[in-house]
Amino acid sequence: MKCEKCGNDYPSLYYFATENICKECFSKMPYEEQMQQKVLIYDNNYFGVDTYRAGFGIRLAAALLDYLFIGIIFIIVLLSTGLISEYQYVFEDILTHPELVEDFTKAIMPYVFIVYFMYFSLEIVLSASLGKIILRLRIAQEDRKQAGYDKLTLRFIFKHSDNILQLIAFIGAITLFDTIASICGIVIIVGFFFVLSPKRQAFHDSLSKTAVFKQSDILETT
Repeated sequence: MKCEKCGNDYPSLYYFATENICKECFSKMPYEEQMQQKVLIYDNNYFGVDTYRAGFGIRLAAALLDYLFIGIIFIIVLLSTGLISEYQYVFEDILTHPELVEDFTKAIMPYVFIVYFMYFSLEIVLSASLGKIILRLRIAQEDRKQAGYDKLTLRFIFKHSDNILQLIAFIGAITLFDTIASICGIVIIVGFFFVLSPKRQAFHDSLSKTAVFKQSDILETT
């Protein structure tokens, strides 16, 4: 067993003051930090809450930041491609010609998918989206070790399965996939509230054996 502070290996838990910190390192820690570790132990033992993992509030804040950034990027793309000026008449005649909305939607959907998937692919490359980076969060394995690309890719597929199915439906004009995508979307939204549980994992986290932690709590692999 290895101490996360000094990196020394020990034969058993006897040498540890906490799950990951040896007695020697613990004794050298400031009193406030020792008390913080004791609170973590108490919460884990008596409430079953994994206090290392990010809670619902901060993850929701990160998600809101992400969709704000996506919205800004998407507007920039529409302006740079000239789609807004090209379809300006849609907004002017939407009441008298509602069918124009369908034409506009078909025109922008490729850009929607490109922006969306490129943005969230950061969670595979960097283990975090921009929202998570700003709030100092990071995706890792359940044991706080760095997640490999395989787990991050699997998590991406589970988390965005509804949008992946919508993309297939859009390309192949298959309405069945749209229906399945809607069902998946509901499951994903409900699954996000699983973060409120003691394990603090969304449904897609549990499926991919990952969790979201504070950047400082990720264990560095050697």
